[in-house]
Amino acid sequence: MWDVKDAMIRTVPYRVRMAGSGPPLLLLHGFSLSGEIFSYLASSLGAQYRLIAPDLLGHGETGSPIRLSRYGIAEQVADLVELLSSLEASPAFVAGYSMGGRIALSLAMMAPWTVRKLVIESGSPGLSDPGERQTRRASDERLAERLESAGVVAFAEDWERLPLFASQRRADERERHLQAQIRRRQHAFGLANSLRAIGTGSQPSWWGWLHELDVPTLLVTGACDVKFTAIAESMRELLPDARHVVVAEAGHAVHLEQPSDFLQCVTSFLT
Repeated sequence: MWDVKDAMIRTVPYRVRMAGSGPPLLLLHGFSLSGEIFSYLASSLGAQYRLIAPDLLGHGETGSPIRLSRYGIAEQVADLVELLSSLEASPAFVAGYSMGGRIALSLAMMAPWTVRKLVIESGSPGLSDPGERQTRRASDERLAERLESAGVVAFAEDWERLPLFASQRRADERERHLQAQIRRRQHAFGLANSLRAIGTGSQPSWWGWLHELDVPTLLVTGACDVKFTAIAESMRELLPDARHVVVAEAGHAVHLEQPSDFLQCVTSFLT
């Protein structure tokens, strides 16, 4: 199903999964997951697109650098630019979920020549209010410390009980099991540093720059995820070329909870 490749990208070993043929489609996973989470897409989208699903910094089988600043948005974007170049896959269609959506948006803002079209699932442009940013950084620091002291399994159990993910209980059991297994195979050090350096309170806020993004954009949210649906609607009003699809009976992880609807709206947009 996947062709697994290990590549050295800017001195960090990256695990990259690839499948299919056609125009390149870069898939960016959410926090505490890996590129393996997109396995269900390999058969359906692989017939139309060359799928590229890296494990992001500090996640999965990609390296966890010692230096905290190496996890920042600018560093992650530079890695993705080099990865796409090394695979002769630039410009690519780019789709990201949650944290991956924030990184995908940052890639489009900082290196727009690498992005043909952009899909953001349950993502955001960050936080514009300084007080909210400070509060979120403090919250992420507490979570990072919890990760380091209690370990990945305890963190995963806490994380999966968050109200944001309650609607996932009705998702396909096999996909939920895969997600749980991926989360429990993570490394606490990498996840903790990812939280500290690339969390919503640490990344740049793109709210004031969205009007300059000249990349066709699809925003996908679940109707049960009221917070991110409102964020996406605010983004749509600011982006020059964007549409927003709200998927019924889905929460934060639309691709997991309503995979057929997610695939339909994404493929329709990309083609």
